[in-house]
Amino acid sequence: MSRVLRSGNLLVGLLLVLVLLYVLDTVRGGLDVANVIFIVPVGGIALALGIAVLVSENLRAGREARGAGELPAARARLAWPPDLEAVGTRAALVLVLFVAYVGLMFVLPFDLVAWLFVAAALLVLGERGRILLVLYPLLFAAITALVFRLLLPYPMDTLI
Repeated sequence: MSRVLRSGNLLVGLLLVLVLLYVLDTVRGGLDVANVIFIVPVGGIALALGIAVLVSENLRAGREARGAGELPAARARLAWPPDLEAVGTRAALVLVLFVAYVGLMFVLPFDLVAWLFVAAALLVLGERGRILLVLYPLLFAAITALVFRLLLPYPMDTLI
């Protein structure tokens, strides 16, 4: 079965390559405190979210193609130009969530804000599995908080 390359996948893939190149260039330039504290973690988060978008969109497209029963109709939906309204709405919501994530880090404990951000981003991206919506953000928040605690010389407000 041949798969149609979705234009949105191409765009997200290109952005992921650019983020990866930027992070690698930053690391090659030196691991000073600003790079370790800001650029590398934000680049990692951007890569993780981009991969999550690619996986969820491809799984959704596969379900739609199997559920439609008509391959030509599914190909018509996946053709160029992409449905910019749906992709743009999801992207805008994730950006708003990221701004809220950064803003709330100074008000609430870091691990709580990270859990809320990842859970909300998964919901926006279409994830509905309750176990995944609870456990994945919890693991992400705990690991991120512990890594930051090891890297940063000052105490962070966390629940762990």
